[in-house]
Amino acid sequence: MERLLEGSWVPVAADVSGQELKIGELRVARLSFEPERYEIIDHAGDVVDAGTWQLGVLDNPRTIDLLGNSGPNAAKTLSYILFSTCPAVR
Repeated sequence: MERLLEGSWVPVAADVSGQELKIGELRVARLSFEPERYEIIDHAGDVVDAGTWQLGVLDNPRTIDLLGNSGPNAAKTLSYILFSTCPAVR
């Protein structure tokens, strides 16, 4: 599963606490996953957040934990629900 997440991802939808966010208004242009490392890149190409990542303990829904070490999420752990239309990532 981890190898399937490696690479660059662009947001196609965003929802925070039940509120849909417009993609064009997001600061995030893409999210890059390397083995055990992530970077969030803005529209100017600057890395605005970075750290390590691991799959979360939940399997349904599948989750991912980002452990920040630089940027606004330094020293924080953020958990996200993964949603994909790719059967291998579900």
